[in-house]
Amino acid sequence: MTNTLYYLLFLLSSLGLLQNSDSCTIGDADALLRFMNAVNITSLKGWDLSKSHGSCCDWEGVSCDSVSAQIQGIFLSNKGLSGSLSQGLANIPSLQDLDVSNNYLYGPLPQDLSTLSSLHTLDVSSNKFTGQLSDVFKNFRSTPSKVGALAGLRVINLSFNNLSGNIPEMVANMTNLRLLDLSHNSLTGKIPLSLTNLTNLCRFSVSYNQLEGLIPLGNNFSTFSNQSYEGNPRLCGAPLTIQCENEVNPNYSSSRRNSSIVAIDILEPIGVVIGYVAVLVGWLTWKLTRRKIGLEEISK
Repeated sequence: MTNTLYYLLFLLSSLGLLQNSDSCTIGDADALLRFMNAVNITSLKGWDLSKSHGSCCDWEGVSCDSVSAQIQGIFLSNKGLSGSLSQGLANIPSLQDLDVSNNYLYGPLPQDLSTLSSLHTLDVSSNKFTGQLSDVFKNFRSTPSKVGALAGLRVINLSFNNLSGNIPEMVANMTNLRLLDLSHNSLTGKIPLSLTNLTNLCRFSVSYNQLEGLIPLGNNFSTFSNQSYEGNPRLCGAPLTIQCENEVNPNYSSSRRNSSIVAIDILEPIGVVIGYVAVLVGWLTWKLTRRKIGLEEISK
């Protein structure tokens, strides 16, 4: 009953029927209410509907656009939050930055996060999230037309959780990524070669997982140090000192193949010239020999 009363108060304020004109939109209000109910957040400044009258733009850790009052950022790192991350956050379409790192959040990451087309930063590191990593991006596989929904993401930090499964190939579609940190989880399988297409990637880490196989090379992946991969005993290849058996890096092979083609293109005309010169020298030698024999017969 109390929550219902607070919720009605919140919605009335959002619609401008109460004081405070800079309050959240009604959709943002509903999303924050779900978030607050799922997470122990009452100790934070402003996160009390009975006193805030819905002015969530003034709540601790909430950032809004100064004109539209739409929520743009939720910054609640190291706030002692516990509980699960609400699906309701996906109902904040204007959300650009979500940082709930260094808390005690648990359970699976909401799949609906992949529908936030304005999201630039997703930092849920140092929590207790579980589940398959691929489930976070499930919407991309089921609806290929939405592949660009997270194309604007620049930072993904899922480190220090309990996520499992393979690294999805579709991560390579996030071409604006600058940082991708998947370290300190329980990920398995190989690092997709397609990730080398992330040419804007400046920081990458999959350290301390259970990954295996050859480390891909190419583009920015040729610049990452062994710290990006350490703690995976079954990973091999540069920059690690562990050599791979019976595995050849496709990019390395392609480079060698291209080098061989260039060498052939250069050496082939040189060989033709050398062969022509050899024939010419042989012909001249034969002519001189014949002439010498002729002169000797005349002198006799």
